[in-house]
Amino acid sequence: MTSTLSIKEKIDKELDRLEQSQIIEKVNASDWSTPLVTVIKSNGELRLCGDFKNTLNNCIEDEKYPLPTIETMLGNLGGNKIFTKLDLSSAYHQIEMDEASKIC
Repeated sequence: MTSTLSIKEKIDKELDRLEQSQIIEKVNASDWSTPLVTVIKSNGELRLCGDFKNTLNNCIEDEKYPLPTIETMLGNLGGNKIFTKLDLSSAYHQIEMDEASKIC
């Protein structure tokens, strides 16, 4: 297991990259702050995650939407001729928050 201190430079570099890409922005304080969880991917890159279980998750209203079964999904694909492959490696970074949600 790798300690956070041993990869601090990589974490800082990734935070800088996310800020430059306007995915995150620095703030002095926030009601929504949460612990940072660092995962080292198999290719050696970092995945930075927030541990929201004790912070933001308590404020989210669940939308109950049952996922379709594999049988339903395969049934819906029958007869189709064109398919696609989506890269969702940073899927949550592709959804922009509205301005009201960004305010602390």
